[in-house]
Amino acid sequence: MNVTLTVEAALASALDLHRANRLGEAEALYKQVLARMPRQPDALHLLGMAVFQRGQHQEAEELLRRAIAERGDVAEYHDHMGLILSALGHPEDAIQSFRRALSLEPRRIAALNALGRAEIGLRHIDAAIATFNRVLEIDPDNANALVNLGVCHYEQERLGDARRCFERAAELAPGNAAVWNNLGAIEMEQGDPDASVTAYERALSCDPQFTQAYCNRLMNELYRPSVTPEGLLQLARRSAQGRR
Repeated sequence: MNVTLTVEAALASALDLHRANRLGEAEALYKQVLARMPRQPDALHLLGMAVFQRGQHQEAEELLRRAIAERGDVAEYHDHMGLILSALGHPEDAIQSFRRALSLEPRRIAALNALGRAEIGLRHIDAAIATFNRVLEIDPDNANALVNLGVCHYEQERLGDARRCFERAAELAPGNAAVWNNLGAIEMEQGDPDASVTAYERALSCDPQFTQAYCNRLMNELYRPSVTPEGLLQLARRSAQGRR
């Protein structure tokens, strides 16, 4: 029996299970591979991502470090290590991992978007703007980059630029609740609470569990002349029901 082919087949089956979100079954197959080949880097990496999806971040970090020790030239390993480090609250280390991934694969959009988000988290807004613009040079219709770039412009009080980013993102991803929530914030900043209501309601139609949109919608009502105590109470009750 060809051991290599057997391992490849097991990994392929495990990955299919993983993609179907059957994590327990996928993990069992990854562990079978590692029982035979303890240093197999793909199995280490994929098992790490499976446990990461289940919230076991420390174990995921250990597995990814083992994978990288075996093969340090795989951009995906470093990209995913960055995600794990971000989740563990180590944004500076995460940025180094994303940059390592990009040194190996400069046009890796997932790593660029993740790098930009980490830069926003550290308040490195100018750096984040440059990063998201790099994404848009590669993929001008990347909705995630447009949303994040809009957030950067919003943080720097360039509301017109932020609006343009969010409106284009809404065209590309009309089901993205965060886009409409952000547009609602722009409408509020620019003094149109009625238009803001429309945007927040659109966000909630996309995702009824989107807590931030409920909070913003409630706050928004305080700036509308037509607000009544009864209306606020009704909206607060709807918000509580939506979060259940």
